[in-house]
Amino acid sequence: MDEIATKKELADITLLIDRYISSVMGRAVTFVHRRAELVCDSISRSAAAQPLNITIPLEGDSPLHTTMSSGNTFFQESEHPLLSDIIYSQIGAPADRLLSITPFKCLGRVLAVTYGDFGSRHRAGVDIHLIAILVRHAGIVYENALYRKKFEKMLQTQY
Repeated sequence: MDEIATKKELADITLLIDRYISSVMGRAVTFVHRRAELVCDSISRSAAAQPLNITIPLEGDSPLHTTMSSGNTFFQESEHPLLSDIIYSQIGAPADRLLSITPFKCLGRVLAVTYGDFGSRHRAGVDIHLIAILVRHAGIVYENALYRKKFEKMLQTQY
């Protein structure tokens, strides 16, 4: 958590979230809400990031969409077609269908969702509450960074 507190940019913060989730689960991908899409740029596998480009339409009924609209963490098995048609076609299907999708919130809005699964690993005990706390903390760090930028800009215009 200390490392997250030093970050100011969304991409840097989500990379740390991905690194942590992939270290406890196996794989992690953060999808950032951009215009009418959810976009990811990389995947973390066992804490090592690799380039990846997946774009998902914002509208839908997948677990990713449910988490985006509800703001609630999803932690259960799923065989939704979007997972196999779009995500697993790029990264491969996990050995276990249990997955986590955690919302990244800032200023009361869900800006991104982080998908995690076990990849080729067998299911292990995961404290989803700890993941949710980490992502919630990361959202507050990003929110504070935005306020800090706004405050610094305000100070610059006054002097």
